[in-house]
Amino acid sequence: MKVRCDAEYRFMIGPHTDSQKDQKSVASTSRTIRYERTECSLIHTLTCIQSARTKLYQQYADQLLSSGAAYRCFCDTTQSQPVQVDMSQIGISAGGCHSDCQSIPAADSEVRAEKEQFAVRFGKPSSNPIWNDLVYGKVSPDASKKNLPQRGSIADVILLKGDGTPTYHLANVIDDHTMEITHVIRGTEWMPSTALHVALYEAFGWTPPEFAHVGLLTDEQQNKLSKRNFDTDIGTLRDKYGILSESLVNFLALLGWRNPQRNDTMNLEELTKTVSTVFGKAKTKLT
Repeated sequence: MKVRCDAEYRFMIGPHTDSQKDQKSVASTSRTIRYERTECSLIHTLTCIQSARTKLYQQYADQLLSSGAAYRCFCDTTQSQPVQVDMSQIGISAGGCHSDCQSIPAADSEVRAEKEQFAVRFGKPSSNPIWNDLVYGKVSPDASKKNLPQRGSIADVILLKGDGTPTYHLANVIDDHTMEITHVIRGTEWMPSTALHVALYEAFGWTPPEFAHVGLLTDEQQNKLSKRNFDTDIGTLRDKYGILSESLVNFLALLGWRNPQRNDTMNLEELTKTVSTVFGKAKTKLT
């Protein structure tokens, strides 16, 4: 089993940066994560630096173009403006194609691509994506119209931006497939994105991993917990509050699922043997 946690993935890939200041920031964050992993005795063999895989993403985008699952969009808004939206939100919120670029004949599109900048957008899938969630069971966009996107909002999503860099949705699907990830465990806020991700797997002809959308960690006001709530790095928790890394791992590992054992005090080896993928839907409030 190879498991990916979405929060960790977003930090580890780092953004595509051009300035030295941004590059130093990403390098500093990477060093912090490596230190905290070591401090907590967590061993990870899979590390993905997104900015170093741009050509790979472009090759797979070309594959979608060749199969007709995606199309080039030459609209000015996709060329000059980056996609600045919540990564868990998809579809029309990212801005659709305004000039019906999908209707441009393939031959004409290729000619224009040699001279014009373009973005790559996902076409409309032939059927609604359906997947089996380890928490919610069988999930279909049509079965929950209030909470999940329909095919119309999956279509036209930008996969490759005008500068040739991928959006999160394309990169995470390709990375998970190439790293042979078997389970993706993430918060319920990501459920709207899963339809798009499953549709991308189907477009590539790949088998998607198992998805588990678990309840969020919240504060006392039921707001999603974030790094802004309190000190989050392990060094500060240890030096300021005297929390040992072993205790922190024990505490965090027990969140979001029901421990079948009576004893909640376990080391990493014992946690590895005990933990299961039977998660709950309820949010976990931390006080």
